[in-house]
Amino acid sequence: MRELKITDLERTGETWSGLQTYWLGFGSMSLVFQMLCLKASWFSSRFIAMQVFIEFKTCRMMFHLVSLVVLQTS
Repeated sequence: MRELKITDLERTGETWSGLQTYWLGFGSMSLVFQMLCLKASWFSSRFIAMQVFIEFKTCRMMFHLVSLVVLQTS
């Protein structure tokens, strides 16, 4: 599983600062909502990719485990 890196924390900070910029600069609630939806979709697609990667690693580990058991029993 991937560890949380500084870049992830920086992106979260950028999201918050971007929200403040839209809110203070334009004062438009629709722009704030659009930005939040954009960031949420980015994070959710990244989360899905991470879940697929974890499942792939788990399947690979299970394959190696089964291979070892088969080799030891033959």
